[in-house]
Amino acid sequence: MTPKRTLASITAALLAAATLASCAQSQRDDEGGGGADDGTFVFGAAGAPEMFDPFYATDGETFRVTRQMFEGLVGIKPGTAEVVPELATEWTPNDDGTEWTFKLRDDVTFHDGEPFNADAVCYNFDRMFDQNEAGQTAGEYWGYVMGSFKNDAANSLYQGCEATDDYEAVITISGPTSGFPTMLSLEALSMQSPKALEEGDANGIAAEGEGFSFPAYADAPVGTGPFTFGEYDEANGTITLERNDDYWGEPAKVSELVFRVIPDESTRRQELEAGSINGYDLPNPVDWAGLEDDGNSVEVRDPFNILYLGLNPEANPQLKDLKVRQALYHALNREQLVQTQLPEGAAVATQFMPDTVGGYNTELEPYAYDPEEAKKLLAEAGAEGMTLNFAYPTEVSRP
Repeated sequence: MTPKRTLASITAALLAAATLASCAQSQRDDEGGGGADDGTFVFGAAGAPEMFDPFYATDGETFRVTRQMFEGLVGIKPGTAEVVPELATEWTPNDDGTEWTFKLRDDVTFHDGEPFNADAVCYNFDRMFDQNEAGQTAGEYWGYVMGSFKNDAANSLYQGCEATDDYEAVITISGPTSGFPTMLSLEALSMQSPKALEEGDANGIAAEGEGFSFPAYADAPVGTGPFTFGEYDEANGTITLERNDDYWGEPAKVSELVFRVIPDESTRRQELEAGSINGYDLPNPVDWAGLEDDGNSVEVRDPFNILYLGLNPEANPQLKDLKVRQALYHALNREQLVQTQLPEGAAVATQFMPDTVGGYNTELEPYAYDPEEAKKLLAEAGAEGMTLNFAYPTEVSRP
């Protein structure tokens, strides 16, 4: 398999986010259904992963799989935005916030038996930093948080990593920022086996047409997490992971975890009802009650995403006019959209973060829905009768 990703799909993925997520899981103990100790748990995934190197991943379907195999220096406490230890047990900045000392766990090995230590941490950061042109485009999460790569080191937040002891690594950044070390919780910045990265030519990504071709390592990932990579049967749309019996933390409760790619939501529900999968996510909100009535557990996660409309003034110069953008805001009946199209628990957004994140401004109020004001503003901008073209991702399920 040589996975490919088109540049268009990257852009589309950035333009939309779900407002609420949910997961349906069978509570029945069907014969062969798995879910028991040393059994198999089969999960219905909404889409196929692009490949298995989290550094180049941008889509949730890839991260859904890779997060079972990989870990970062820090993690996020489930259900919160709180940074917690993962492969690092503690971290301390210097006085000006430019050097961060990470104390590492000393009981961790990669799936290939290689030790996790400070040298491995620095190898990973230097690997992510040193990307060719294609890698700089594909490794976009690094670009988002670090600013640039080795070829433009002066403008990079990341400046270097030093192993000051077997289990102590010091990461140097160009200046203090509130985003560090929280950014290290990104799945894309997970720790991977240096030996496997080198043997698999992990940085050998290349541009191919409008997308990318990935090196051998992307099909044979090696992390530290509770599951190891088994196989990807692309023809049948199944990814098989196996329990890591040498995991440093709490061992997985099943010996095998299988992801079955089932793009259609109604088909996922039918497969759950037939007992051929044990769970799936993104069930249609109108089905939640019926799923529960049938004996399934429906887990609803509190809203943590923002559904927003992205504007492209390069494609339509009229959008550069503030009055045009204000008119669009007044023309959107947000409350009606929330009430008629979004799941219970959704609310009108006022900013690019949910209220569960520190820094949320409770004083902001959305513009009022006012079609007449919208028409007035368009007239003042000389933009009456303007046309907008919309794009929306169609290859994935959205709640």
